[in-house]
Amino acid sequence: MAARKQREDSPDDYEVVEVNQGDPAGAVISVRLTPDEMDLLTSLAEASGQTLTGTLRRGLHCLGDIGAQSSSLP
Repeated sequence: MAARKQREDSPDDYEVVEVNQGDPAGAVISVRLTPDEMDLLTSLAEASGQTLTGTLRRGLHCLGDIGAQSSSLP
């Protein structure tokens, strides 16, 4: 799994902790959040009855869907 960095990312914002190609395949990442971002993530997770991981995954999929829709616009 190749890690992709954005131009805005600083070395302190991005670190691949573990990548697993086996079963189950996946990655463990570390993300530095501000206190406000952590409060928002916690609130969203509690409101949806999801874990923090589940909430982040849902958000990632939503952003992917938005990106797919905007790239198909003329």
